[in-house]
Amino acid sequence: VIYMVMCAEKCSNSRFGEVQLLLCVLLFGFSFCLMKAVAVETGPLNSLGPLTFNAIRYIVSTAMLLVYMLVLKPEVFNSVSSKSILPTANSAHSDLYYAWYWGIISGVTTMLASAFQQYGIIHSSVAKTAFITALYVVFVPIVESQLPGGRMVMSTWTAACVSMIGTYFVSGLSEAASGDFDSADLWSEASLFVGMLFWTGCIIAMDRGCKRCDCLLLTLIEFGSCSVLSLGAAALLEPQFLIFPFVHIRNNLGTIVLLAFLELVAFVLCALGQAAVESSRAALLLSFESVAGAVSGYLFLHEVLTPTEV
Repeated sequence: VIYMVMCAEKCSNSRFGEVQLLLCVLLFGFSFCLMKAVAVETGPLNSLGPLTFNAIRYIVSTAMLLVYMLVLKPEVFNSVSSKSILPTANSAHSDLYYAWYWGIISGVTTMLASAFQQYGIIHSSVAKTAFITALYVVFVPIVESQLPGGRMVMSTWTAACVSMIGTYFVSGLSEAASGDFDSADLWSEASLFVGMLFWTGCIIAMDRGCKRCDCLLLTLIEFGSCSVLSLGAAALLEPQFLIFPFVHIRNNLGTIVLLAFLELVAFVLCALGQAAVESSRAALLLSFESVAGAVSGYLFLHEVLTPTEV
């Protein structure tokens, strides 16, 4: 995976891009298992709040991406060092201005999306989490079609309707009619759905930003702002996990570092793959995230879908 990331810019083959997207989906699917593992940890020294967990994981991701850019992509910083963040009277907004503008918007939506997702996964399976989260594949074109200049074909509306029906069954709402349903599950799936809507906003913001500035710089600002916001929210709502010597964080640090690395590689693979593959094929490949999550949950957490969910 690291080799493919390093060599990606030297190869524009669409098949290579499709392989990158599939690797990205597999990494995202496995990352749900790591999030679930931390979410269900119990005990006075092992449990870690969702906001604190997100803050540490994005801090680690930001540090990794910063090191990667300083060592292998120093030209990104050199190209923006002489640019002003503010527009001048005789020029349009600079690339750095758009990187900060769209990066902060993406960071806010990523922070909210991750928070709702981590709260939701506590009482939900990895398969349900992956399926509901993957609905952004349909919701992104729906939202973009409502923006100025946007349009959506009938096939996308059809996919949206079918996806909503699928969400109804996989979320367990169909069992609610027979009484075989836990209200905690309903709130969990609702939280995941809200998180998916914020992921939709994040993807649209990143798409707008990548068209006007460097994608790596934009991602760095996104991760950095998400880290700051998550850490601030954790300090207000989960201060018990931020007390020295940070026992709860240290006990989960291995999982957090692994998750941060996998997600960072997945984000880079996703950006590079989408650049080489047409959007319709990329959307189909990314929708495989729900299957990857279900298989990962079965293999690593021994989760089993009910016949209705299947």
